Amino acid sequence: MMERVIREAHAHICISENGFHSIQVESKEEIDFILEIDENINASIFLTYIGTCMKVKGSIRIGKNAQARILCWNKVQQSFVCEQEIDMKAAAEATIAYGELEENDAHYDIYAKLKEQGSTLSISSAALSASKKHFQVQCIHEVAHTSSHMEHYAVVKENGDYCMKATGKVEKGAYESATHQITRVLTLSEKQKSEVVPLLFIDENDVKASHATSLGQPDENQLYYLQTRGLSREQALGLLMIGYIMPMKDIIQQEELQEKLQSEIEMKVGLYA
Repeated sequence: MMERVIREAHAHICISENGFHSIQVESKEEIDFILEIDENINASIFLTYIGTCMKVKGSIRIGKNAQARILCWNKVQQSFVCEQEIDMKAAAEATIAYGELEENDAHYDIYAKLKEQGSTLSISSAALSASKKHFQVQCIHEVAHTSSHMEHYAVVKENGDYCMKATGKVEKGAYESATHQITRVLTLSEKQKSEVVPLLFIDENDVKASHATSLGQPDENQLYYLQTRGLSREQALGLLMIGYIMPMKDIIQQEELQEKLQSEIEMKVGLYA
């Protein structure tokens, strides 16, 4: 395992070795950060953001024939902004996930370009929202034989403000491409705001495209059943929330990290209340 800590205002990290990498980005202000995966590399990366207030601008670049699994985890205490481009080369495969469990405001603007044939991208996110959590995620297919899948989950608490704008765009000439998206939102209070905007722009005929969205409150019958088994209402809600958040821990197949994330998620959803 390779571990790196980044504190510079401008950083360019190139992953040229297979295996698991841990990268910690620490800053109190704006940082320009480029993460690049070399050609033919198979890597898993846990990327943690730590600070008081932070704005991250930069890109993730996946090289030709590379395979990458990247989990971005926000630990910033106050406001967090992430403006990130994702650049996929030919035959590259990437899974990029965003874990957003802190109580601070956060805004994500993710713009992915699939501009070489054979590239496959999966973008996912999981958010606990008791404040403002706004996401804008775009997957743009510029050439043929490319694939994208977006899968987003959120639990919105009292005073939460969650917004997901997910866009899949297949440009003219990007035939035999596929773009799919799923968004699931669980709301826990009437005093919250949730908005999901799924968008598809298709300029080519021979493609596959879909979107699915669900947004609603917990099933009271499920909560009642769990409470009859000795759980408090908070613990019962925690079990329901886990279904939305826990899949994040499995993005990277590293046992020590998975155990750490599981414990953190269980605490955040109030399972031990």
